[in-house]
Amino acid sequence: MCCGMPFKSKGMFIQADEKQHDLLTELKSLSNHGQYPIIFDTSPCKSRLCEENENISTLKMYEPVAFISDILSDYLSFERLDETEMLHVTCSSRRMGLNEKMIALAKRCVNEVIVP
Repeated sequence: MCCGMPFKSKGMFIQADEKQHDLLTELKSLSNHGQYPIIFDTSPCKSRLCEENENISTLKMYEPVAFISDILSDYLSFERLDETEMLHVTCSSRRMGLNEKMIALAKRCVNEVIVP
């Protein structure tokens, strides 16, 4: 299934909205209307679904940064390496307010984090 972003980016707005609606309908069913969390492998897909605010209020949706930061970090051991890492925070991650969470997670793993 698809969030509809590829269609929206090509100007196919009707098809994008149909894909978004179909995915949200399926996710509501699979998550038992929010009883089980949903984890996306990419931030842009979650961001696209968040554009439909009234239809996602009961769903607990995460992308990797928020899931690790909010759920997993209490159960993980982090070993900071003496390295420098550069992060590219996607536009959709920034729109969802994940910039600081991503930087904080990276700082748990390496000594220096650069965000261009």
